[in-house]
Amino acid sequence: MGCQNSAIVPNDDNNNLKSQDLHPSTEKEESNTSRDNPSSTDEALQQLRDRIEEPGEVSTSYHMMSSSTILPSRMKTEEGFLVRRDPPESSLPESVMPVTELFNLICIGYRVPHISDPAYMLIIDCREISQYSDNHIVTARHYTALDEQRDCHLDTGGCNKFAVIVVYGESTEDAKAQEMYNRITEKDLYVQVVEGGFPEFNSFAPFLCTNKLLQTELERKANIITYPSVILKDALYQGSAVHAENKVVIDNLKITHIVNVTTEVGCPFQESCEYLHLKFADEGGANLFSVFERAADFIADALKQSGNRVMVHCVMGVSRSSSITISFLMKYFSMSLNDAYTFLKDRRSVAAPNTGFTHQLASYEEHLFGEKLTDPDEILFTAGPRVR
Repeated sequence: MGCQNSAIVPNDDNNNLKSQDLHPSTEKEESNTSRDNPSSTDEALQQLRDRIEEPGEVSTSYHMMSSSTILPSRMKTEEGFLVRRDPPESSLPESVMPVTELFNLICIGYRVPHISDPAYMLIIDCREISQYSDNHIVTARHYTALDEQRDCHLDTGGCNKFAVIVVYGESTEDAKAQEMYNRITEKDLYVQVVEGGFPEFNSFAPFLCTNKLLQTELERKANIITYPSVILKDALYQGSAVHAENKVVIDNLKITHIVNVTTEVGCPFQESCEYLHLKFADEGGANLFSVFERAADFIADALKQSGNRVMVHCVMGVSRSSSITISFLMKYFSMSLNDAYTFLKDRRSVAAPNTGFTHQLASYEEHLFGEKLTDPDEILFTAGPRVR
């Protein structure tokens, strides 16, 4: 789909524009009024309250709103506020790692993935050697290495140095994978079995499977790139400028829509992706609150169409993009700020909105739910120092 990277202007037939380019000092509503350019968070909050009723969302007692396969149904009170709901929980046992979590662990990193460090993660392939030689998850070792190779020799403590250990076979219940799982846990090491085994992971991320061994740091740096984190499987991703400027990443993940929350990065793939460009600096005083609604709606509208995939990015994938992702989770998954932050943090460990954005998200939470559910200072306290 084509799109033009131009500022929002009035549209005669009120159709959605292909590309939206927003700047805090120039942002306009399609009606070409100035009310969507508030000078402060307080003004923006009041404007949102003035427009509490959204088209198609008539507030009746616990009104159930429309949903899609990705977006859950939401409930509103008679006053028009969202009813908080708990985040979705995994049905998998603790011993099983979802393929999306393995993907995120492999791909996390700014320019170089953490998995380039040979001591970061040990992935054990428990299939037949011929299957392993033909294709396996990147950096995986064949299970025989636990008895034959010094750097991961199980009985002599070779596995103790790894931060993450996973095993996989042909399925979650694969007998050999269960055997290796038991052997590793007997050494008091934490290990998980990959959900669905190799077929499931290869179906989800074939570009992270190979017939190469990739054991050394140099080999890994030369053959593995970082990818944005999966927030919602096959739907929503969050990453950095490195991902936003890499055509391989965009194509492999089949990204169709991009929310660019930077002043520093352009929109290079307008022939294939629809952009929402929010030109904000990573400064606590920047009024990101003024575009929470528009950004959340842009993501939701995209995900209502089957096959669409959205990536949200800033420069580092830490603060601005996290704020936008959290605002979407709050509005369309009815999560509190604390729940949305935790949900995101579990999937992208570096996520950390700056102090100003965190307080703006708290104001947005009060706008959505009609009450304060989260103390933003508690989030800032538990988040620790930001990675820059």
